[in-house]
Amino acid sequence: MKQYLTFIKKSITDPTFIYKQRNKLDQAGKYFLFVMLVGSVLGSSVVIGIGYKPFVNAYEKIKQETKDISLQITDNGFEVQGIEMPYTFAASSEVNNQRAGGAIYVDVRPDAEIDIEELKKTYNNDMIIISQKNIDIYQKSGGLVQSISAEDFGEELKGKNLVKILVDRFESFLSPKGLFTIGLLLTLVLFIFGTIFQLLYIAIISLIMLLVSKKMKLSWSYKQLYTAGMYAFTLSYIVNHVLPFNIPLVMSGIFIYIMYLVIKHKVNPNKGGREGTLG
Repeated sequence: MKQYLTFIKKSITDPTFIYKQRNKLDQAGKYFLFVMLVGSVLGSSVVIGIGYKPFVNAYEKIKQETKDISLQITDNGFEVQGIEMPYTFAASSEVNNQRAGGAIYVDVRPDAEIDIEELKKTYNNDMIIISQKNIDIYQKSGGLVQSISAEDFGEELKGKNLVKILVDRFESFLSPKGLFTIGLLLTLVLFIFGTIFQLLYIAIISLIMLLVSKKMKLSWSYKQLYTAGMYAFTLSYIVNHVLPFNIPLVMSGIFIYIMYLVIKHKVNPNKGGREGTLG
């Protein structure tokens, strides 16, 4: 690891170092994956750190709101206790006199008449509607996306409080094991998609620099440029993670500038240059 940390420092400060690595694709690949792994771990840690308190607050609110509510499966379908029906849990914000957030609408009475279109107009967003026989999930734009009947839950859940089960499951994510699992999954997602994106990004910048090197009559192959790019991307990658905002042109400008310093390292002998100089 100490070696890779040294590589990070040199990739940021020393174009000569990057130039010397131009024919070591295997080593460059390992270094690139190391940087992406570290970046993914730090990125997931920041996301969890920022989101933990709102997550806890949401849990406490849900727990308080549902402590006296019971949703059970019986032979007749869903049965609810602890609330007066029809019951609605919705976001408190309003836009143009309409609820801006999603809503949960509950009415499991046998004679209940639920007007879906009227509810959609009232809440103007995604909805979960719980009736005696079904739990229907509606999207604002797509209409009904899923309908779950009481029978779909299976015999093992009959007589159990589904609300408590969901709240307990929510709480499990707040445990050290839950946070570790979330962090691991988030790191994996960031690593996979981040690696794919950066490899494509390096490929595009390397192609641009190949055209530049041809114009400058410098002897660089695309493979050498791609290898150098796995080091040269480091500074733009770090800056992109440190800044609270992303400016793509600035990030690309940093990357291209470092690559430019690297390709100038070896000037074509026909132009009177010599190896070991930077420009």
